[in-house]
Amino acid sequence: MADLGTIRRIEARATGDPGQREFRLWVIGAHQEFARLKLEKEHMLGLRMAIHRVLSGAAAPTSPPDPPPDDFPAVPGYDFVVGRLGVGFSEADGMMVLEVDEIAPEEEKSPFSLRFAFDRSQAANLANEIDEIIASGRPPCRLCSQPVDPAGHICVKTNGHAQQPIPEESSDED
Repeated sequence: MADLGTIRRIEARATGDPGQREFRLWVIGAHQEFARLKLEKEHMLGLRMAIHRVLSGAAAPTSPPDPPPDDFPAVPGYDFVVGRLGVGFSEADGMMVLEVDEIAPEEEKSPFSLRFAFDRSQAANLANEIDEIIASGRPPCRLCSQPVDPAGHICVKTNGHAQQPIPEESSDED
């Protein structure tokens, strides 16, 4: 297991078109270690929920400083697909702790793990980034909440008998 300690920076990013996006966390450790972690959308949603849960039970984070310039190194020291993501909160120092395990080949007994901590202000920023990423994706079906493709959606709530159109943007103009 590698431990980056308290990190300097964390960002959520998504690339590609909705429905075919790739989700990543970019992390810079205190000593310039760079990790680029590929996640599933469900990992992002779970992380966002965990952050919201922790922040709702804690004092409001201090306002963050101006975002640092895009100083991520060109080549990450850690670059892998995440199989398991664990989130914790340390009451003692008010830090969130994230531990991620790489998807390991079957012949390996234990996957590589990476651990790091970040403060509530960084957590609040990360949750906002994840919210923006999720909002920019495909809209959910109003019946089953599954993503709706641009061509429509075969909804499981209708047993596949009715194709649901893309939800239209609501308008307050009359």
